Amino acid sequence: MWEFIVRHPLSRGGFMIRGLYTAGAGMLMNNQRMQNIDDNIENQRTPGFLEVGEHVVSFPEHLARRIDHPYGMPSTHNLGVLGTGVYITDFAYKMSPGLLRETGNARDLAINGNGFFVLNTPNGQTFTRNGHFMRDPGGFLRSVGGNPVLGVDNLPIGPVPEDFAVTADGRVVDSSSGAVLGQLRVVALQMDTLERVGQTTMYTSRAPAVDLTEGDRPRIQQGFVEESNVDIAGQMVKMIETNRAFSMNQRMVQMSDQVLQRTVNEVGRIV
Repeated sequence: MWEFIVRHPLSRGGFMIRGLYTAGAGMLMNNQRMQNIDDNIENQRTPGFLEVGEHVVSFPEHLARRIDHPYGMPSTHNLGVLGTGVYITDFAYKMSPGLLRETGNARDLAINGNGFFVLNTPNGQTFTRNGHFMRDPGGFLRSVGGNPVLGVDNLPIGPVPEDFAVTADGRVVDSSSGAVLGQLRVVALQMDTLERVGQTTMYTSRAPAVDLTEGDRPRIQQGFVEESNVDIAGQMVKMIETNRAFSMNQRMVQMSDQVLQRTVNEVGRIV
C-alpha cells in the first residue's frame, strides 16, 4: 500500500485532484467496456465469434494522513485509505459454445464441444471456432480469410474432392472411394490466455495449445456452423449499467472541478 500525506489547509484540494483522477480512470474504463459491448452486438451473427469482456483491477491504494500544524510541531492523523480508480488489464472471452446452425454446405464444419480449429497464417498458427470453410482451386480447405486449415500432421487438409465427408472424429473422407484424406487438428486452449487477431474470429494464445486425443476430441458436425456465443440480453443490461457508471464518473469530474475552482478563488482572496 502506498502512503500519501495531505498537508492542511490544502488537504481538501489534494483529495479533489485525486478524485478527478479516480473518476477519469472510471470514465476511460467504461468507455472501453462500451466499445466491447458494441463489438459484441455487431458480431452477434458472425460464426464462431466469442463474446469479449474485461478483466478490471484497481490501481494501488494510498494511506492518506493529515498534518495539522504546518507552522508548529507537526502531528499526523490517519485519514484512511484513498482509492485511485480502476483500469482494464486485458480482455476475457466467454467460454460457452454458441448454437449450431444447419447450412447443408459440406464445407461448413462445427465443433460440438470445446476446442478450436487450427489455421496456418503468414504470422504463424492461429485458432478459430469459425468452421465456415471453402475449397480452393487446388482442393485444399481454407478459412474465409484464405488461410489453410491444418490436420493432425500439421499439414494443410487436401486436396479433397468436391464430394467429401467429415466424420464425427474429424476424418476427411473421399465419399466416392472411402479413402481417408486427412484428419482435422482440434486443440484445447486456456480461455484466459486468448488474444484476438484484429477484427477477425481468429485467436492466438499466450499458452501452448494442447492437441486433443481420441477420447477427448469433440464431435465434428458437417453441414453446420457455430453461431456467436454473444448473449444479447446480457449485453443490453451491461450497456445500461456502463452508461450509468460513465455518467456518474462524469458528474464526479464536474463536481471536483467546480470545488477546485472555488477553493483556488477563495484561498486567493483570503491570502
